[in-house]
Amino acid sequence: METSLFFQNIQPLFPCKQIKHLFKLCFQSLIFPPFSFQAMDTSNPAVFVNAQLIPNFIGKRVRTVVQVNQYGGEVATAKSTDDSQLTIKGLPQVPIMNFIEVIGIAESSNSIDAELWTDFGNTFDTNSFNQLCQLANGEFKGLFL
Repeated sequence: METSLFFQNIQPLFPCKQIKHLFKLCFQSLIFPPFSFQAMDTSNPAVFVNAQLIPNFIGKRVRTVVQVNQYGGEVATAKSTDDSQLTIKGLPQVPIMNFIEVIGIAESSNSIDAELWTDFGNTFDTNSFNQLCQLANGEFKGLFL
């Protein structure tokens, strides 16, 4: 339905011009928001991995969650959600024992060069993340980028 036709039809509902104008502005902002949407960049997706899966993606972009154990000058030693030790390069100073989501390049079977990170705090369901990794690299791989 064309919006001008719609607004002609609501005139009996809103006899006051100010109310009609206010309604028109609100309605148009719902249908035609004053912002634009940007397409999601899918050109270089990050695969969900735990430490067990990293060797399959060396040199590729990965996404994982780790619990930071030690930090020393942009290099962190961390425990993966499947209880293996990983080295994360390029992290800022983060609180020890916090869970961090890391997106970066898998340099080796136990090392990631971080591009992006998100601090999830000190509680995180590691079992659920491990299940997600198995699904994202197994039976339901097609659902993930």
